[in-house]
Amino acid sequence: MPALPPEMVPALVAGFAMVCVLVSLVLRFRDGWSALERHYLSEGTQPDSMQTEAWGQVGSMGASQVLDVGGDERGLYLAPALLLGGSRAPLRIPWSELHERNRGRGPFFMKLDTFRVGPQRIRVKLQASVLEAYSAYLPPTHCQMCSTLALTPGAVQAQRVLRCFGCARSFQG
Repeated sequence: MPALPPEMVPALVAGFAMVCVLVSLVLRFRDGWSALERHYLSEGTQPDSMQTEAWGQVGSMGASQVLDVGGDERGLYLAPALLLGGSRAPLRIPWSELHERNRGRGPFFMKLDTFRVGPQRIRVKLQASVLEAYSAYLPPTHCQMCSTLALTPGAVQAQRVLRCFGCARSFQG
């Protein structure tokens, strides 16, 4: 196998770096955050009540990230954590735009709430414990796990209590 000429190494490194930058730019404009920025760019100040360093994911292609989450009567405020946010702008999503709230489990058995947001129905997952302070504004929760459990006819014959692992609701079996 012939050796790589030394003058080719800088060209290969530069080419690889350009491909990485191009791929990251394409993914950046295809992810959910960019789509939500077009409709829900935050104007004004952040809410007084903020939860910092909460787990979240915006869009189906978006990577999990650390977010600052807040809310007030104007809507849900999402901002990337200061050091990890890059050039992302904060979002303020009106409460009326949060639809199809589902409760499930995420990494390390963390409870997550998943919403569909906006006209494009972009998926937003947020740590459920962060959203408890805003429960009056949020749509009702539908647990994916117990919906499946409750719709299974004849699964349990004896009278016993079943507990859903997703939302901890109890059912008579």
